[in-house]
Amino acid sequence: MKIIEREIPQPMEIYRHFKGKRYVIVNGEATNCTNGADADEKFVIYCDLLGRYYYIRKRSEFLSPVDKEKYPDAKQEWRFEKVGRVF
Repeated sequence: MKIIEREIPQPMEIYRHFKGKRYVIVNGEATNCTNGADADEKFVIYCDLLGRYYYIRKRSEFLSPVDKEKYPDAKQEWRFEKVGRVF
């Protein structure tokens, strides 16, 4: 897989998932503190636009390209693409 450097998501930025929903970044630098976890692995914490549901995903996955074999009709290049800021 080709690694492409992308901007680290920042709090209050809005990202669109390739399936269409939009999310607000809560934190783009979270780490896993459980025993045996890779301390260098970073996570992105994000929520729906109403702040009802929160999600966490490995930053490498959040910034990854869409799997075009699995989703050949996807219109976005990236799993999540920045579309703006909350304010």
